[in-house]
Amino acid sequence: MWPGLVSALPCCASDLQMLNINSSVYCEDKTPIAVNKWCNSYYFIDPLHPEVPDEVFVENEQKTLFSLNGGKDWYEEYCTGSFQNSTVHETKSLVNMSDTTVAMICFLDSEVDMDQDHYSLYATCLLISCVFLLATLIIYLLLPELRDLQGKCVICLILSLMVGYLCLVYLQLPATTPKVFNNECVVIAFLTYFWMMSSFFWLNINSFNMWRSAVLAHINMSERKLTIAYYLAGWGIPLVFLTVALISHHLPVNFIKPNFGVRSCWFQGKLELWSYFYGPVLVLLICNIVYFISTALYLWSDYRSPNPMPRIKSLRIKFCLYFKLFLVMGITWIFEILSSIADEPWYVTDILNCFQGVIIFVVMILLRKRVWRALAAKSLCGMRCANCWQKMEDEETDNEVVDEQQLSADNVAKP
Repeated sequence: MWPGLVSALPCCASDLQMLNINSSVYCEDKTPIAVNKWCNSYYFIDPLHPEVPDEVFVENEQKTLFSLNGGKDWYEEYCTGSFQNSTVHETKSLVNMSDTTVAMICFLDSEVDMDQDHYSLYATCLLISCVFLLATLIIYLLLPELRDLQGKCVICLILSLMVGYLCLVYLQLPATTPKVFNNECVVIAFLTYFWMMSSFFWLNINSFNMWRSAVLAHINMSERKLTIAYYLAGWGIPLVFLTVALISHHLPVNFIKPNFGVRSCWFQGKLELWSYFYGPVLVLLICNIVYFISTALYLWSDYRSPNPMPRIKSLRIKFCLYFKLFLVMGITWIFEILSSIADEPWYVTDILNCFQGVIIFVVMILLRKRVWRALAAKSLCGMRCANCWQKMEDEETDNEVVDEQQLSADNVAKP
């Protein structure tokens, strides 16, 4: 028994023992042992049958194994547990060792080091995206002109995506990655799941509201009622998904569980990933495509008309804007899902996914003259933007003004 190892990371959850199956080590419930999400190979250390004379290992304050015989430090990633009484190792007899704590040490090869570099790169890109998402959020909150019903949906989308990305950064940076089986690991995984699901539901609500504004314009609904309905859908439905995941997390093994914290601080495998995340996301993305096709057919049904109504002009401009937003998030995630089916990483789409915040800032802020004109009329920290911005031609705002004037004239003309 190693007194210093009893508080180390357990190889198996819920005090399960380990099994040696076809020269591979698993837990009793057939799940892999958990040490490091990048670890593919382990070294078994038996305190009762040391490979080297006087090979004794203890933990230091940082929970790292050290050899007391003057050897080099062992890698920091390891777990401890016990084998079933009937298990026999290829080189060491483990019979009657069910009460003995053993250690499984992780050794990282160059390929695994490369995986760590990729995770660090993705985390850095996500962090850059968060900065641009925060800038987009601040500008939306500063400018009342952007905070119509559609703008409020965009704000909720950006907020959800930003918090979800921050959770992913925390999980992927080697300096902050929590240990598997740790409560912190499971909690952050559930938070990431909720916020990422929320971002996709808000993307869907953006698409739906664009479709409703065009196709269902004849159905009058107050903005207040729509806002409440959207909030209930955008936050409530992801909360239902989270609740289902939390409940299933504590159900028996034969139920499909998310298995957060088993192999990593995310879903254990493809079955769990598709059941709880990729499956619902794919359905939402397909719905988005249907909404945009239906909206486009409605808005361009009279494309031969040289002078479409101001309302149609305004809706066409909005459609193009929010279709770009869907392309930024939707298409890249479709490729992400396809890469999962192909079982091969597509690094280009992965990087594009990580840089979504930057692209959203460019599409929703930098390329919109409406934003530049609004900023020119605003005093920021006692400083005013360039006056030339106010003189920019802005079809988005001008068509909205004409549309509002037309609606007012129609209302006055009614008996």
